[in-house]
Amino acid sequence: MIRAARRSDHEDMDALFRASVQALCADFYPPEVIEHWAGNPGAERIVRGQTRGDEHFILRRGGRLAAFGALNLERELLEALFVEPAFAGQGVGRELLAFLVDLAGRAGLTRLKVNSSLNAVGFYQANGFVEYGRGDFELGGGVTLDSVFLERQLNG
Repeated sequence: MIRAARRSDHEDMDALFRASVQALCADFYPPEVIEHWAGNPGAERIVRGQTRGDEHFILRRGGRLAAFGALNLERELLEALFVEPAFAGQGVGRELLAFLVDLAGRAGLTRLKVNSSLNAVGFYQANGFVEYGRGDFELGGGVTLDSVFLERQLNG
């Protein structure tokens, strides 16, 4: 089931984010980047996204939070998509991405961009996104994350 995230979901979303970064991104970034990126527990990172206009959605499987994503329609940007490591490779990321792409299209967007971590590039490409550049993402404290800019054309 996919639904809009509620404030009561924020702590679980933060725990999933941290677990996903630590487990699924560790082969692509040095340990100090992973440690800084995952950071300390803190659901305020979800609230910060909302103040920038991000809309958060969660996907549950068997009563557990399996994935969450954030979409910023004004910026035509998929801000986040993280999968609980126990659910990796089981299609939950693809299901949530399809939901978010459909939502963006129904909102009238003609394209959707994502600033992807290195570990997720293949996932986005397999789901219709095309690379248009490379750069980095500022994590704060002088730490940056190598990333790939991708976009997908939507039918609007």
